[in-house]
Amino acid sequence: MTLRPSLLHRSLLLAPALVVATGCVSHRKEVSALVSTYEAGRFADAAAQIDADGYQDGLESDTNGIRFQLEAAKVLQDAGRYAESRDMFERASAGLEAWDMEADVSISEEVVATLGSQTSRPYRGTEFDRILLEVYQTFNYLALGDLDEALVRVRRAYRRQAEAVARNGAEIAAREESDNEVAKGALQQTDFLQLEAETKTLASESYADFVNPVATFLQAVLLREEGTNPSALVELRKLIGLVPSNGYLPVLYEEFDASEAPVPGRVYVLFENGMAPQRIEWSLVLPTPNGITRIAVPKLEPTPIAVAALRVSDPSGELDLVTQRLASVDSIVAADFAARLPGIVFRTMLSVAAKEGISYAARKNDDTGLAWLATDLYRLFTSDADLRTWRTIGAEFQLAYGQVPESGVLRIGYVSPGGPDSGTVEIEVPPARTTFILVRNPRLSPILPHVLSIGRSANLPPRPEPTSAPEPTPETQPDA
Repeated sequence: MTLRPSLLHRSLLLAPALVVATGCVSHRKEVSALVSTYEAGRFADAAAQIDADGYQDGLESDTNGIRFQLEAAKVLQDAGRYAESRDMFERASAGLEAWDMEADVSISEEVVATLGSQTSRPYRGTEFDRILLEVYQTFNYLALGDLDEALVRVRRAYRRQAEAVARNGAEIAAREESDNEVAKGALQQTDFLQLEAETKTLASESYADFVNPVATFLQAVLLREEGTNPSALVELRKLIGLVPSNGYLPVLYEEFDASEAPVPGRVYVLFENGMAPQRIEWSLVLPTPNGITRIAVPKLEPTPIAVAALRVSDPSGELDLVTQRLASVDSIVAADFAARLPGIVFRTMLSVAAKEGISYAARKNDDTGLAWLATDLYRLFTSDADLRTWRTIGAEFQLAYGQVPESGVLRIGYVSPGGPDSGTVEIEVPPARTTFILVRNPRLSPILPHVLSIGRSANLPPRPEPTSAPEPTPETQPDA
């Protein structure tokens, strides 16, 4: 038996579906390998994987290039390769800005995504991608000794927040103006409403209008370093309102209010802990006139955190600090996802409706049964949810601050939930007006502190007497 030309033509729909599926698997393989190495705390090894041919190809991809670039830039930063990280983030930023300048999604892109897989859409980045990128670039420029550019980047994070609010409003308006009643009706179905409610629960600590408290903190400190203390006080007041549970912030505000000049020998410890939520597939299987149809959308799944906090001390006992939460990235990611979820469901239902129409047309005059097989396979291979998200970012940021001890030696160790503290590492902090110490712990990683200095000098004014650390509130007290 031979296929009729019309049936053969319709069966060719399987070809792009299989190509999309193959490309998606390749993408996941390359990124998963990098993330697995990174999650084990082997930052240098993960950075080396970026040079592999497969990953280099991913960096150039029209569909997934920005995702590859964001992962690579973060890995390079945590491996201490700040200039390369800066350049890779710039590359990702240029790609994101190019997408932002597009008036609308292209017709060809919409057709491919509607008739094919949602993963065929180019990765355009999320709102938290754009804001966190600027936060990480601030760290890069501090590491490279460029305070002016660091301030530019943290101010750009604020601009990104305003743009996120505008884009979110525009997408809501576009959905409301749509005349597709099937897609709009899906947003009111019990299953999707429940998924939306679960996502909003994950965002319980979210901050209004896409705000990231880490950007607010950096803005306050760097404005003070620049000599703009009144503006720094404004930012700190905002931050205390965002994170009322952090006991360090009111004390820091009192200090900023009492003196215009930065306190010499100050150390700020920023602890980026855990791994941000990953996306898993959530699906429904529904009977239709064309048989069984699978509807799949992404769902957020938080990653367990193995470490409660970071303890910072010194051999003489002069300093003893425990970090407290500054920002829940889990909540930031969940709030962003909750804002995007109706659009994801809307586009998925448009795609499902289009594929059902194609299946019905293909089967209407078929007496061979082959069209049923072809369209069933077509719908199966193009039903995967888009699970792409930036994986190498942390679940939370924590903060501690104090004075560098006379010896300049700090001990840093993990505070483990429900158990004893881990072993410690010792580092020597060079004399400087202000020092940032960054520690990244994806799971339970070796402690590899990054020391970023502002106003490094051997001839600083006399140090003030050390002050005791504030008591954490119940919300930030690590479990004993």
